Amino acid sequence: MAGLAADDTVSASGRAFRGAVLATGLVASAAGLDTAHRGLRSFPGVREAGSSAAESESRFYGGIYLGLGLTTLAMSPRADRDAAGIRGLAATFMIAGAARANGWRVAGKPHPAQQALLAVELVLPVVLVVWQRSLSPGRQAAPAST
Repeated sequence: MAGLAADDTVSASGRAFRGAVLATGLVASAAGLDTAHRGLRSFPGVREAGSSAAESESRFYGGIYLGLGLTTLAMSPRADRDAAGIRGLAATFMIAGAARANGWRVAGKPHPAQQALLAVELVLPVVLVVWQRSLSPGRQAAPAST
């Protein structure tokens, strides 16, 4: 991939970080596209379409998730240098995870796949911010230019 090509100025850890951000973007894009296309049937255990309101809303959020994934993919080539971008991505995942956790509180225990996603959504933000910060200490104030 273009953003992951060997670069003498990027450490192995920096390239691995870019790869992790790229993978995150691929997963988010695929999941968003699936939900935008299949609606509620993209959810684990759901086999039939829901109400028109629920289908409309889930497909809309699928489009947002696809947009998050595409934005993450676009950021991946500079992710090791883009502290503001990583913090924004991390905040988005943390907010989404908190919303999912609230769903568990309100409606009960979700499908095991959604429990796993919740764990990722609450752990991934911390891992990304700490890992990115370790790549370039002292250079965290401004986003990198491309």
